[in-house]
Amino acid sequence: MAYIFHQDQLPKLVSAVPGRERIFFVNKELTNIDDMLAGVMHYQANASSPFHLHENCEHFYFI
Repeated sequence: MAYIFHQDQLPKLVSAVPGRERIFFVNKELTNIDDMLAGVMHYQANASSPFHLHENCEHFYFI
């Protein structure tokens, strides 16, 4: 099933670690899929993502 959305209306998650913001295109709340995350990640200069692992879940982000 396809759907149309405007990026400004999608959920945003501002990281607890300063310098990152994620906008989700695919997640459990939007698509009822709990084994995939997809979206756009915005990083400020010198920001980074802490090493982590999600079991049984694929991530796909545009950075």
